[in-house]
Amino acid sequence: MLAELGYVAFALDMFGEVATSREQVAALIGDLVNNPAALHQRANAGLDLLKAQPTTDPRRLAAIGFCFGGALVLELARTNPELACVVAFHPGLTRLPETDDRRIAGKVMVCAGILDPLIPPDARQRLVDQMNAVGADWQLLIYSGAGHSFTDRSVDAMNLPGFRYHEPTDRRSWAAMRGLFDEAFGPV
Repeated sequence: MLAELGYVAFALDMFGEVATSREQVAALIGDLVNNPAALHQRANAGLDLLKAQPTTDPRRLAAIGFCFGGALVLELARTNPELACVVAFHPGLTRLPETDDRRIAGKVMVCAGILDPLIPPDARQRLVDQMNAVGADWQLLIYSGAGHSFTDRSVDAMNLPGFRYHEPTDRRSWAAMRGLFDEAFGPV
């Protein structure tokens, strides 16, 4: 979808394997969350690969992510000042530390559903406090009627409480991302 808009797009595989169960996904995510060095190495390797593409303008970089990828792009914003902006769609925020004083150079947008069990009110407030503490240029967009994975058309089949596709939020959050990109880079 990004390429269709005229952007150079790169999808990073953080796991190196296809998970076949929720338990395996949880284990893969847990392994990376518990090993920040590996998480940073993989994420930065992907960013370096994107920057090395001849069609990539290294002065106009952004990162977006969904679920775990959303949490990952928030981390990238703290460690890669060359990112002009990041957009996190329904990121899990339950593991945020109480404080994080690493500076954020780029713009930050977090798109979350009010019914998302992985982004409870206390985690939202912790994110707000962290962003304010470092003077970040941030937005936290909360969407009514939406839970976790609101962009995933297949999530309803999993029948997980608080997880469901929500078309209006999917559409609105993508439009918000496009607006942020236009602000950061100008129209494509």
